[in-house]
Amino acid sequence: MKKDEWEYTIILEDYATEADDDVEIEVKKRYLEVECEEEEVVKGDDIVIIIDSSFFEKKVNITVEGIYDEDKPLERKLDKDGKKKVMISTESVDYGTHKITVEVCGTKEKETRYVTIMKGVASIEKVPEEASVGDIVFIKGKTDFGDFAVFLVDDEFKGEARIREKKGEKVFEWDWDTDGELDGYHGIEVFIVSEHANFSIDEQVSEDWQRKKGVDASVGIFLLPPEFSMTVSKNITEGDEAVISGEATGTDHVYVIVFNYKGEVMFPEAGIAKTTAAEDEEWEENIGELDSGRYTVITLYEGKDGVTDAIKGGKWAAGDESKTLEQRVAILEDAMSSAGSDDQFGKANFAVSAPKIRLEVPETVEIGDAITVKAETNIREGEKAFISLLFNSSFIKKTSVLVKSGSVDANINTSELQPGSYNVVVDISGRASDEKEVILVEKKVQEGENETIKQNESLTEPGPTPEAVVEANESVGEGEMNESREAEARKIPVNVWDLLIAVIVAISISIAAKRKRY
Repeated sequence: MKKDEWEYTIILEDYATEADDDVEIEVKKRYLEVECEEEEVVKGDDIVIIIDSSFFEKKVNITVEGIYDEDKPLERKLDKDGKKKVMISTESVDYGTHKITVEVCGTKEKETRYVTIMKGVASIEKVPEEASVGDIVFIKGKTDFGDFAVFLVDDEFKGEARIREKKGEKVFEWDWDTDGELDGYHGIEVFIVSEHANFSIDEQVSEDWQRKKGVDASVGIFLLPPEFSMTVSKNITEGDEAVISGEATGTDHVYVIVFNYKGEVMFPEAGIAKTTAAEDEEWEENIGELDSGRYTVITLYEGKDGVTDAIKGGKWAAGDESKTLEQRVAILEDAMSSAGSDDQFGKANFAVSAPKIRLEVPETVEIGDAITVKAETNIREGEKAFISLLFNSSFIKKTSVLVKSGSVDANINTSELQPGSYNVVVDISGRASDEKEVILVEKKVQEGENETIKQNESLTEPGPTPEAVVEANESVGEGEMNESREAEARKIPVNVWDLLIAVIVAISISIAAKRKRY
């Protein structure tokens, strides 16, 4: 036998025949290597231990503090290559650092490692502070561990969601249907676990289970009682469609019934209950065109229990048409407000009448001011109204606006018009019109403006020329001339003093020149 590094050659010889044969044997060093895939493990995830050794198909004992102690270790068998991957649940392990040992049975080979069990991070995206009973509350969140998210509301199991990978993150989503829930504050708690929760919907979950698993995320929400409202115009124009609308929280539908003044059902046909869809908490029902007259409408939401005594066998339980309007309405109101009923309903009266319009304009308007046009109408909002100004039956100006909240409002410019009698006409789509006369007059001059005009006129009045003043002065004495100047000065407005001074200077120069000659 000879040694060549770590390879050995065994030579077998047959002394009888002197034949020999060589067999090579590889000798490996005894070793045991143990590694944990993660030194920090989120509680709920598994501890993964990787074993590599020179002990083929040998048994090993594994101990983990708090799970498998030395008296009751976890026993596993290595494969033919001396390797093994072991996974240990951390569901029952306390938070902190734990010692792990792996020992090959029947030998002194032993390795020790440490792993830290830490609390995972889970979060819930922002949830609205308030919602109405019957709404769907959407819960979305993220986590860095676990396989399932379990949802408890006020300690009751409401559902679970599988945790999925999405764009490199572990996320969960859950929709809470609040139909049938009580109004008020509710606490939502999320538990991240590695396996399905064995609870029934609405089952009360024990405090022990909750304490053992630990709440990973929570949020609160206030559920408001369902709201129900109805809106209908009190006056509808004949030819317009009767539209009834409103709001309803906590439901996806409502019911509508319309009676005429005789108690006959005008909608729905034959009194067969018809649902009106409620989307985004709003609903609308178009009844169509109705004849002139008085009508009563009742709208109904059957409440959280989804049951109402006002509808039976798919029809409104309002009695037959032998009953009066008042009797049929009373029957329905009694059914909807009976003991134990959580129905929500509304009632309203409205009238359908012929199209009407009433125009108002000022009797007199000064040229330059606008003619203010205002008309009241029962024609529906959004209809186009045409406004015209006529003089001697000829159109002078035209414009159009839309009916808004039962009113038509416009202004007509008069700056370029002449004084006289004009007519203002408002016509709404040829369905109704009204006409009124308006007188345009010259704009009145204010008192302050009169003084300014008079003052300006004094400046433009023609006065005597300088030559005429000289000739007049020659026929009088100097004293008389001075008296004349003073008198003239008193007559002339203060604002022409500059002109007077110029005239006096010219006269003085003329007199001095004549004296020199004589």
